[in-house]
Amino acid sequence: MSHKLHISDELSLPVDAATQTFAFVARKGAGKTYAAGKLNELLIDAGVQCVILDTVGNWYGLRISADGKGNGFDVPVLGGLRGDIPLEPTGGELVADLVADTGRSVIVDVSQFSQADRKRFATAFAKRLWQRKKAESNPTPLFITLEEAQLIVPQMVRGDDAAMVGIWEEIIRLGRNYGIGVAMITQRPQSVNKEVLTQTECLVVLQVNGAPERKALKEWIVHQGMDTKLVDELPTLPIGTAYIWSPQWLGILQKVKIAKKKTFDASATPKVGEKRLQRELAPLDLEAFKSKMAATIEKAKENDAGHLKRTIAELKRDLQKVQTTKVAAPPVTAKTKEVPILKDSQVHKLVAVAERVEKFADNLSKMGTDLAAAIRQHGINARIAAGHHVSAPHTVQKDSMPARVMPRSIPRANAAPATNGEKPIGKAERAILRVLANFPAGKPKKQVGRIAGYSHTGGGFGNALSALRTRGFVEGTGDVLQITQPGLEANGPVEPLPTGRELYEYWSTHPEMGRAEREIMRVLYEAGKTMTKEEVAALTISNKGSPYEVDGGGFGNGLSTLRAYELIEGRNEIQLAPEFFE
Repeated sequence: MSHKLHISDELSLPVDAATQTFAFVARKGAGKTYAAGKLNELLIDAGVQCVILDTVGNWYGLRISADGKGNGFDVPVLGGLRGDIPLEPTGGELVADLVADTGRSVIVDVSQFSQADRKRFATAFAKRLWQRKKAESNPTPLFITLEEAQLIVPQMVRGDDAAMVGIWEEIIRLGRNYGIGVAMITQRPQSVNKEVLTQTECLVVLQVNGAPERKALKEWIVHQGMDTKLVDELPTLPIGTAYIWSPQWLGILQKVKIAKKKTFDASATPKVGEKRLQRELAPLDLEAFKSKMAATIEKAKENDAGHLKRTIAELKRDLQKVQTTKVAAPPVTAKTKEVPILKDSQVHKLVAVAERVEKFADNLSKMGTDLAAAIRQHGINARIAAGHHVSAPHTVQKDSMPARVMPRSIPRANAAPATNGEKPIGKAERAILRVLANFPAGKPKKQVGRIAGYSHTGGGFGNALSALRTRGFVEGTGDVLQITQPGLEANGPVEPLPTGRELYEYWSTHPEMGRAEREIMRVLYEAGKTMTKEEVAALTISNKGSPYEVDGGGFGNGLSTLRAYELIEGRNEIQLAPEFFE
């Protein structure tokens, strides 16, 4: 391909941009998505396959002309409010196969998924796509755009984030070897995983106001061995104007005005009084896509726990309805149980219900979940009621059932007995395990003790930690502790936390949070932005009715506690963790 990519009137990029790593950084409304959209337009025109993982729901604009009156690119939209084809959270592998098999550009809109479903989809999609691309003998170029990249590769890796971040980091770090390029779009570079952000070959940064954002950019620039003075100019950049830094690939630092897109700017911030265009997308010929997706989605549903639970509830209601109609039954003896006599139609319906329940139970058993035995028992009961033979129940070996660690919850816990004749886990040991289960990437010993409610230098904490090490539940190098797989299994699942307002209310009423911690969270949550410590302290209200002293012990201890729980980010300039605003 000999195309030049005219990203602006002043600068053209070589077409091998398709296999490079980009980061588009700017505040809201400054043009980062617009700039990334222009790059995708240029690549599609050059014959490059582009895939957008859209966490916001605005990339459908690629289908519409800039004036909103005509058609744009022939790019299917999967999922979202304007999707050509519905998207299931279980469909990550399917979509990856479609991308690899068809070579077609596609918008994958996951904006309507819950946080858990988005992670599930993004992880499965990345794993299968990476597997497929590495297997190609002559890999074709593929450019992936991650909208709001901090949702896919967050800096704070908790619970089930680890698998998602791990596979995307590998793709971003090694993808060029297999024809894969990536663009990360974010307004919060400090919240994007540093291992991933440092892989950036070309930084496109537009207007940036926040101090934490500029600090993160300076760190990247220093990492590249470049001068950071121009970062101070970023707050005054006009909308749509960008600095493009590429020290190795292009060897440039250039200020440019991003060229106009030829497709619709669906990400533009609505203006007061403006009547936004609501236009339906022109239909595409997607019969092959639809037929393949439909078959796979139905198969995926059979193995989806949420779908199974809903189906089981329906089946139980059907079973109860059938069992309510009883007619004369034979006398009950000591050797027999009461078996209702049902009409033939009722028997057939009951057997069908039983078979469906057992089929779902078997599917669930393969997933390694404790629900399987209980669900299968409903099917067995139905067969007994119908007078049919019941085979021995299928069981799932405990050792084969994978542990699932959920996001963090209250760390303190009473002692609980161990199973299989092992020594019970003590109260302090369990508290330590629960903390580490919530931070599988590891946590400093001092912070583990603080969150668990024990002094890390105390004898109780030391003895508990020694016992956990002896049993192989905890490991670590230096001062950082990390839970092992046996430790995760011994701890068991942890209750997930909400996000947004519910998360704020959760921590505001948490017994481990004192007045200073609650006040700091309140001020930061109400402000919804980064603030200096002095600004936060001035707006707090202590027990005395006056603000906390910024250098006082109460305020300092409050900050330390919130940092230990990873509820705030920053030192001199602080902000709440992103989960409070999702």
